[in-house]
Parts: sequence; structure tokens; C-alpha cells
Amino acid sequence: MSLLFGLWPLLMSCLGVFAVTPAAGENISKDSTARHNSPMPLGERSVELQKYQDFKRGLLYGSLVLVYSSLKNDSFRIVHDDVQNQTQNLTTEGQINLLTSSRNSSYREMVQGFDAETARRHNKTYRAIAWLFRGQYYKSRVIFTDYKHCIILRTRGYNNLCELFTAGRHDSDRVNSWCFFIYTVFCGKPAVTFNNLYECWPKEVEKHTSIRKTSIRNTSIRKT
Repeated sequence: MSLLFGLWPLLMSCLGVFAVTPAAGENISKDSTARHNSPMPLGERSVELQKYQDFKRGLLYGSLVLVYSSLKNDSFRIVHDDVQNQTQNLTTEGQINLLTSSRNSSYREMVQGFDAETARRHNKTYRAIAWLFRGQYYKSRVIFTDYKHCIILRTRGYNNLCELFTAGRHDSDRVNSWCFFIYTVFCGKPAVTFNNLYECWPKEVEKHTSIRKTSIRNTSIRKT
């Protein structure tokens, strides 16, 4: 862990987290420089990380596949997702196509409407929160996305789940290595790692000819 803390200032320099931008709209405190040089990482809900925590922008670059999860056993694992424009009139914003590990074939392949939300104290430019269906709706929050290759999600109400999804290949040679490092900083060592889609979504599920898409409207969620 000391090695991770030692790399933290380098990461902050590379990301430019403490640079004040017009979009940020927040007053950076006077001790920002001191914390920039601190070996201790910021909390994952720090407002200073908000520009790396936009849910929809984190999904726009293509399909995402699950690579790291903090839950070894998950009966409703989301293994693949991508955002598409409105086609089924689910919400005004858009929809997410999801593959899950649910034993219920109705939920193995879903189309879910979504509306991203701005986290408390964040600028409205960034919307870190979305509600995802895992047998019921749970609030997921973005810890980090590089807007190119990965997104890290935290779902506290679902066993404090922490997940890393990457675009394209699963290996770190093709994905921004910071994505894997940041997951370790905030989520610790993953309980399970997937090297390909079939490890978390078995071939027999993909071949199942009776799988049907289930449209789920995200309009009756109680947001607390």
C-alpha cells in the first residue's frame, strides 16, 4: 500500500486534478497544493475529482466489459454495457444495453432507460450517479473514468460493490494502466478478475435461443 501512496502525487500530476477550470465551478481550498503533494489519496467522493466522474460521458466511447469486481459471488453481475440513443422511449436521455449473469433468462439481456444525476456539491456539468437494475434498482456512482478506456463504479447499497469496466480488450496492455491502479487505490484488490466475456457470461447463456430483451423503465425509482 505504501507504494500506491507513493504513486499518488504522480497520478494527481498526470491527471491535473487540482487545475482550476471554468467547468469546475468550485473554489479550490488553499491547502490544495499541500494535498497535491500528500502521499494520501483523496476520498472517492472528493469534489476535486468531479471532472473524472461523469456517468454518461464515461460510457459514450463504446461497449464496456467487466474486468474487476469486489464481489466473488454475485447472482446479478452486470458483465457488459453500452449506451445508445433513444430508440424505445424509455427516458428522455437514453438507454443502456446490459448483459447480466442473472439466472432469470428475462434479465440476462436488458435494455434500461436511465437519467444520470449530479452528486451533492458537484457542478451540474458532471453527473456521477445513475440507477442500475440488479434484481431491483441500486444507485451506482462513478469513482473514476478516463473517458476513453474505462469506468469504475461504486454501488454501496449492493454489498458495497466496486467494479471496473473497460472498453475493448481486458488486458492492461490495451487499456490506460491508471484505470487498474485507481481501482486498487479506492477498491483494494479485486475479489475476482475476468479475462474475457465468457468467464462472467457463460457460452451456454449466449447460445440460449430463448433469451428475450426486457425493457425496464427507470421512472418509478425512489431516489434517496
